[in-house]
Formats: sequence, C-alpha cells, structure tokens
Amino acid sequence: MSIDIVQTSWNDYKYFVHLCEVDTMPLKTGPCWIIRPDIAFIGYQYPYINNRQRNCAFPHLQGIHRLDYALWINTQLYSLSRVMVHPNHRGQGLAQKIVKFSLDHVDRKYLECLTTNQAILHVLQNCGFKLRLSLKEEKCFYLVWP
Repeated sequence: MSIDIVQTSWNDYKYFVHLCEVDTMPLKTGPCWIIRPDIAFIGYQYPYINNRQRNCAFPHLQGIHRLDYALWINTQLYSLSRVMVHPNHRGQGLAQKIVKFSLDHVDRKYLECLTTNQAILHVLQNCGFKLRLSLKEEKCFYLVWP
C-alpha cells in the first residue's frame, strides 16, 4: 500500500477528534503530519514547563535557572502529543510509519511522550523511543527519543 504523508496543521486534527471519538484538543504549537486522505495524524507541541517525569529523565536540568530551563526545553525538545489512526485503517502498521517519518522531519534533539496508552507505548518503543520512567500506580509511561 502506497501512503502519502504530508506536513499539515493542527486544523486537520479536527477530523480525528470526530472519527476517533477523542474529545480533547492539545495546544496547537508544533509540527504535525497526516497520511492522506485523513487516515492517520501525528502532532507535536512545545512541552509543558513543569513535568516531574522529565526532571527524573534529565537530571542535569534540575537546579538550573528557570529561564535557562525554559530555553532548553523550547529549543531541544518537543512533546509527542497525538498519534491517531482512523479506526478503519488500524492494524496495518500506519502508526509506526507516521512516527518513523516524523522522526526524520522534526527539528529537535529530543522528543518526549507521556502516555497511558499501551498500544502507542509499543509503537514508540519499536521506533526507538526509550522508556525512561514508568509510574505503575498511575499506569503512566514517560518515553524519550533518542
């Protein structure tokens, strides 16, 4: 199956909110791509400044001045916010394809993802993300690439 992955805007996410029944909208700040026609979507955003999982994963950031910390995360890091595949196209490896594609096109040294979704956890690990912290009591996983 030939796929067409193109850079898009967060406006295209609205198709997946409806189709995949996800009712939340993240901040619309980073790059995103779509597999046309409205098959899959991936979107990144600037990370939230306060993230205790990141503080554990990047201990060298602890104790630095808040402005230096903000500068570092805004120039070195994106948060993977959404990976969505239309329900009619799941099970074909499209999530992994769009994640791998985005890794070659995002302009940050590090990518992070905080998720409770077991399925995306495995996709991200297959794409080179490393599990840096698992909070079993919260069933929450923090992954970093590379």
